[in-house]
Parts: sequence; C-alpha cells; structure tokens
Amino acid sequence: MNSFIADNNPVLVPAAVESAPSNLVHATFTLAPDRIEGLKALVRSKAISFNCSTFVVSCAYLWTCIVKARGYPADKTAHFTFAVDWRKRLQPPTPDTYFGNCLGGGFAEAKVGNLVREDGVIAAAEAIGRAIEGLKEGVSKCLSGTFRRYLSLLAAECPPISVAGSPKFKSLRRGFRMGKTY
Repeated sequence: MNSFIADNNPVLVPAAVESAPSNLVHATFTLAPDRIEGLKALVRSKAISFNCSTFVVSCAYLWTCIVKARGYPADKTAHFTFAVDWRKRLQPPTPDTYFGNCLGGGFAEAKVGNLVREDGVIAAAEAIGRAIEGLKEGVSKCLSGTFRRYLSLLAAECPPISVAGSPKFKSLRRGFRMGKTY
C-alpha cells in the first residue's frame, strides 16, 4: 500500500467536464419523515399487500414526479430500475462482511397513464413492491437476462428511471483500516 501512495507516483487528473445544457436543472429535494409516513399511509390504505417500506414509497414518489415532468405519452410503459443487494438472497446467504460485488438489478414497470393520475404514487408503489417481492424467486431466475433487458430499456421511448445505492451499505462508516472516511 505504501508503494501505491508514494510521492513518485503520478497524480490522477480529473476528466474535463463539459458545461451542462442550459435547459437542465439541478436541485436537491428532501422528503421529511412525516411526508414519508403520509405516503406510506396513503399507499397502505389503497394498495394490495406488500412491504410498504420507506424505500418503496420514496422511489414511487420520485418515479411519478419524473414521469409527469418528462411528459411521456399515457399509453406507453414507464420503467424504474434499482440496485439489489443479493447477499442475503443467495443460498446459503453471503455474510455481511463479504467485501465484493454482489449486486443485481430490480425492474418495475407501469403504464404512464397510471403513474400520472392523482393517485399515481399508489400504482408506482405497487409496481415497485411487486418487483421486490419477485426477487424471492431466486437469484438465478431474477438475474437471467438482466443486462440484456436493461440495454433494451435504454432504447425505449420512455427510458428507465434508475436509483442506485442503498442505506444498507454502510460503507462510509467503515474505515477499511485506512483511516477515517468523511
């Protein structure tokens, strides 16, 4: 490790970033805990039974907002993808201490017309909830054709909306014996 960070090694230079088009907006939005609980209550009151987690309702809300903003045709299908941690889903389960790539993709889809309705967040939550429930079918069945499917969605009229990362990966809390992370 010391030779890797020695003074005589070249310095990495960040890639040049082109300026963003003027029609793009960058903003940060926060969903307060009381709003998340309100979304959960709304979804639970009308949706079929599934685990209505903070992840599900947050993603459902995000998905419906973006689909509305993009103005997709109501008769088209919208897609939502998310990262899946396969460690606990493998048989036997992989230990939490496993430090390697054990991720896959989760896919949800719904008609745009259902997502842009006033209660579209319910349809989105149901679709995401069904996708998560479908992960119980086993890793090999769920991963079969995942990459090909994702590539085909990129060419769709309504490209997928994706989220990545997980609060379960507490990587910023681990020092990996290399010092404190920030």
